[in-house]
Amino acid sequence: MPVGHKYIVADLGGGTADIAVHEVIDDNNLREISRSDGDAYGGIQVDRAFWKFLEDIYGPNVISTLRKDKASTRDIRASFEQKKRNFQLDESEIRIQLRGIKKAIKRTENADTDNVNNDALKRRFNGKVEFKVEKLVIHSEIMQQLFEPTINGIIKFIQKLRNDENVDIINTAILVGGLSNSKYIQNMIQNTIPGLRVIVPPDPTFAVLKGAVLFCKNPSQITERIARFSYGFSFARIFKKDIDPVGLRFKQNGITYCNKVFDKLITKGEILVKGTERLSAYTRIEDMENGKKANMLRRVPVLSEIYKSEKTDPKYTTAEDGSEFIGRIVVMPPNSGWPLVAVIKHGLVVEGSELLAFARDHETEALYEARLVSKMEI
Repeated sequence: MPVGHKYIVADLGGGTADIAVHEVIDDNNLREISRSDGDAYGGIQVDRAFWKFLEDIYGPNVISTLRKDKASTRDIRASFEQKKRNFQLDESEIRIQLRGIKKAIKRTENADTDNVNNDALKRRFNGKVEFKVEKLVIHSEIMQQLFEPTINGIIKFIQKLRNDENVDIINTAILVGGLSNSKYIQNMIQNTIPGLRVIVPPDPTFAVLKGAVLFCKNPSQITERIARFSYGFSFARIFKKDIDPVGLRFKQNGITYCNKVFDKLITKGEILVKGTERLSAYTRIEDMENGKKANMLRRVPVLSEIYKSEKTDPKYTTAEDGSEFIGRIVVMPPNSGWPLVAVIKHGLVVEGSELLAFARDHETEALYEARLVSKMEI
């Protein structure tokens, strides 16, 4: 792909579909220019639709009994997985192994046996479902219905990225992840979105893993990323009446403060270039109203706590406001203890797919750092 070429990467995994737009830049490097993350349109959704379909046929109690038989459940999942990957529109019928279903019907109290014999199945599903020697035979139309919510969701998000006014016309999509093995998914995307060239690697399941290894060897190859969350520190400021929650209010030295305020340094959706540094600061003020307690607290470390949020403008670092704690930096006091007023500088540095958080005592210049790896997903 030439410099300037933009393409969609659709990671169609088990639980979600993560879709992003990349642009090729100089020296075979890449930058991420748009993304849509974590929407529930992965392979598991098709599996759930299949098990719900079995419940519609045999009843929830029978299927619950069946799923207690681990060996039978494993065989059924493996059979459906194979059919799911290889299914194509020109198939007239799909045969899925249903080992153990007869046993499950016998073991289930009040099982509706009259409604699940072959004649009844054909009547209920207009001849599109029948049972033959421990195999469920379904018509192609039924299989398409199992895929429908998932494929519609994937196509919707690909079209959303293609229609983004901040992104030029995109005519290439690379499909990776386990669900990309499905010929039906590949063909539906190709046929539903005019002008889109669909590329599937020889082994899309392992393409994500291989890409992660290659990225570790050369992390500088991706120069820009889109922030998936807002990031910042928790701090206290003057309480704003009728705005701040009363539960976060506290008093010190005769002044009313609001605790757990989100000091945002990175905004969800913004472009992050490796090496980007965001700074902030807060002031530790000694509590003059309680002498004994103040003397003790002068020896207590200060905690700089880092949070993330899916909101673009989070207000507080509370779970109720949608914020999630992801780490803290422990800033030790000077040997003589904290002075009456101490300024702590802290910030975040973008390092590839990780964030480096740091805090520095302005007076002593003592530096403390924490590399935020787990759950960062920049």
